[in-house]
Amino acid sequence: MRTRRIFVSLLSAMFGMAFAMTSFAQSPEFAYSKEKWATLRDDVLEYGELADLIHEYNPTVLNNRTAYEKERGKTNTDARDDYADAVQEMYEASDRILEGADADSPAGYATALAGSITTRIQAEQMQDAENEPDWDGVVKRLGYERQEKELVQSAQEKMNEYWKYAAQIESAQAELTLAQAKESAARARVFAGLSSNASVLEAQSAVQTAQASIEEARGAMEEAGGTLFVMTGWKYDANPSVQPIPDVSDEEFFKLNTQGAQDRAVQENLALLAAKRRLANLTAGTAKYEQLKRSIASGEQKVRSDVAGAIANLEQARAAREVAAQEAGNISQKTEQLKRQYEAGSVSKNAYLEAECEYLQAQSTKKQADLSLRQALETYEWAVSGLANAGEL
Repeated sequence: MRTRRIFVSLLSAMFGMAFAMTSFAQSPEFAYSKEKWATLRDDVLEYGELADLIHEYNPTVLNNRTAYEKERGKTNTDARDDYADAVQEMYEASDRILEGADADSPAGYATALAGSITTRIQAEQMQDAENEPDWDGVVKRLGYERQEKELVQSAQEKMNEYWKYAAQIESAQAELTLAQAKESAARARVFAGLSSNASVLEAQSAVQTAQASIEEARGAMEEAGGTLFVMTGWKYDANPSVQPIPDVSDEEFFKLNTQGAQDRAVQENLALLAAKRRLANLTAGTAKYEQLKRSIASGEQKVRSDVAGAIANLEQARAAREVAAQEAGNISQKTEQLKRQYEAGSVSKNAYLEAECEYLQAQSTKKQADLSLRQALETYEWAVSGLANAGEL
């Protein structure tokens, strides 16, 4: 069973150091079945459990949940009262600065006066109607909900990156095997007096290039994995068993309904919902109210555009996967034929290794196309379910 650890950001900020502590799930035991809890607490990381892991163990989500307990049920009137209290405190602070100043010290009094005036100006600016609070408990909840969904989407992207780099490593390893075989052949030809050292140097360069590609992809894979592990409650250097991402099935496409997607996206968009709630809390006719009203109208158009782009990208990704699958199938048949010829002694080992390398590269390309399609589908679904880009609101 894994031990999850989080960092207490508040203590880190106060004391400049990290305090690791065991993180426990926030939901009660009856929130999931025993079997579900077992999968969330094991050392296996699956794509389908990312949302639950983020909900239970992500440090940002846990911090937001704690913060929301203080904001839950607050009305905009409560927010305005708190704001008014803060403004009043600044006025009083301005007065206290002067009260404590030494009138017999011109330099000290001048400094105190400057501080008092600055504090009073800040209080007056806060008191201006254009700076009135526009939030309430609902606005806070929508913001936290949006952030949690964005974290789930980001975790999906990181796992997607992880497996794309894994596919690149497999392809590069095949290139390395071929390059090493060619280097051995080149050395044999030089030893037999049939070739110059230039052919060996060229082969060595290919070996070094393949090795560098493997190391680069492995480093990127480890970085993506480490980020993913922290997001889902592990330490950065943890070593859970990351399970492959399921390919997009025909059934998923059959269920896909892009009709009316733009309208649904506007209705569900969490940033727009929060902005409309904030607008209702503002005083009509103020500059802040009118600016937010315009931003909402613009945001709705941006959401529609974002969803349209997501649909187009999804179709492109689907077409690219079909092409990659067809190409992989063709190369697979060619490789099988060469394998039989190699076993029969009618083609050289290098010729067979070249075919095998081409096959593995095609499989890598297909796998990356599968992953790109999965990501395009997730991007579309997140856009429709609340995360489409609405711009600055």
